[in-house]
Amino acid sequence: MPSSAVATLPEPLPTPWVGDAPGELSGEVTAALLRIRDVAPAQYPADFAGIATGTQESKDILVIYLADATNDTETALLEMSGLPAEKVKFEPAYQSLEAASIVDRTIMAGIQSLRLQGIELQTFGVGVDGVEDIGMDHPTDDQVAYLFDKYGPYLRIDRNVGPARLL
Repeated sequence: MPSSAVATLPEPLPTPWVGDAPGELSGEVTAALLRIRDVAPAQYPADFAGIATGTQESKDILVIYLADATNDTETALLEMSGLPAEKVKFEPAYQSLEAASIVDRTIMAGIQSLRLQGIELQTFGVGVDGVEDIGMDHPTDDQVAYLFDKYGPYLRIDRNVGPARLL
């Protein structure tokens, strides 16, 4: 791993909202989530990043994350959902699920090489907004900077994930 005198780290990317929204999740929103989840990645590979439910206002909202979305894409996904417009919220994503999956597979392929360099990832995977979420146990700034240099700008690194424990 290259050593630098002072590691320059990008500003952390914000985490998508996850919380305890009011209300119940309806069957119609659940059905729409499953429909979109199963079809959108193949039909809109350059746009679709992920899907979730709930906003601060209501749990019963379908949230679709899109990268480089157009009004046509949003209109098509709204129609595919079968929900009224007030039940669907579109959020910007950093990159598509397709692009984020390439980063995820590259990390998986290089995990042993990272370990040999003293970089231990406790968790990693693609988030709904197209960001690779990585959990580490108190990494150095140089280790974090190396990950950004190697895997690109769309990383969200939780630096306070404890070490994995065997049960």
